[in-house]
This record gives sequence, structure tokens and C-alpha cells, in this order.
Amino acid sequence: MTTMTENDKRIALEQRIVRFMLRELSKAGWIPTHVDTGDDDDPYVPVSGERQTMEEVTSVDTCSITFGKPYSSRVHGVLVVLGNGVDVIADYSDYEGDNFTVTMDRITDLITEKYDQ
Repeated sequence: MTTMTENDKRIALEQRIVRFMLRELSKAGWIPTHVDTGDDDDPYVPVSGERQTMEEVTSVDTCSITFGKPYSSRVHGVLVVLGNGVDVIADYSDYEGDNFTVTMDRITDLITEKYDQ
């Protein structure tokens, strides 16, 4: 039997939280379109779906995920900082006029209720 280290537990928690966020945003119509990995040569990596988004997110310590809706020019971003544990979602866009901020506020509230002790 393999015992998880504290670091392994933190990584698993962060991945659960980011996946939860991706799924909840998708339910509200927000689809990840790009991940800014901060790479000097190719910072904006186009993504399609949860799996590819997670691959890009977990390939770096800090990134920004861009979300959009079909047939809309409005985009939003979420800053993800791995190593922050339950606070892996470090920041997100705050615009009035659509449901992104309301959805993200709900997501972060649910995460805080479930994981933050």
C-alpha cells in the first residue's frame, strides 16, 4: 500500500478543485479556450475540453485560463496558482453583465465550504 505524502494530497486537492471549476463553468456555458502558461515562445495555448485544459494547467506552476461562450466576444480569465492548496483559484475576472462572476463566486463559496478549515 502506498501512502500519500502531504505534497501528493495537496496536488490531488488542487486538481479536484480545478476540475470542479471547469465542470461548473461548463454547466453555465463557459468553455475554456486558451491557457496562458507564461511561456515566452508560446504563451497562449489553445485548449479544447477538460482533459487538455488540465494537462496545460498542471504543466506549470501558474497560469491563466481564458473562458468564452459560443457566439459571444466576451471572455473571462481565471488565475490558477498551483502550490496554494485550497486557494488554487487565486483570482478571476469581475465584470457585470453576464453570469461569469456570479458563477465563480458560487464555485469559490462551495470550495471554501467544503475544503477550507
